[in-house]
Amino acid sequence: MIYNLQIKEEASLEIIEAFLYYEEQKTGLGEKFLVQLEKYLKILRETPFLYQTKSFSFREAYLIKFPYLIIFEVVSSEVIVYSVFNTSRNPDGKY
Repeated sequence: MIYNLQIKEEASLEIIEAFLYYEEQKTGLGEKFLVQLEKYLKILRETPFLYQTKSFSFREAYLIKFPYLIIFEVVSSEVIVYSVFNTSRNPDGKY
C-alpha cells in the first residue's frame, strides 16, 4: 500500500529553512539535502511502519547524511509529517 503524504506547514517551513541554510554554506548542498529528504519521504509513503513509535502515536525517522529528524504519524491511509528539524539545534531530539 502506498500512503498519501501530508506535510504540515511547520514542517514545510523547516524544510525551506534547512535548504536555505545549506545553500548558504555551499552551493548545491541544499539540493543534496532535498534529495536525501525525498528518499526518506518515499520510504515513509511505502513503509511507514518501518519506524517505531516513540511517543504517543508519533514516529521518528533520522536522516543519515544530515542531522535532521522527521516526526510523523500514520493515520488511516495517510502519513502526516509534523516536523523536520535539526537535531544539532535540539540534540536531545525532544519536541
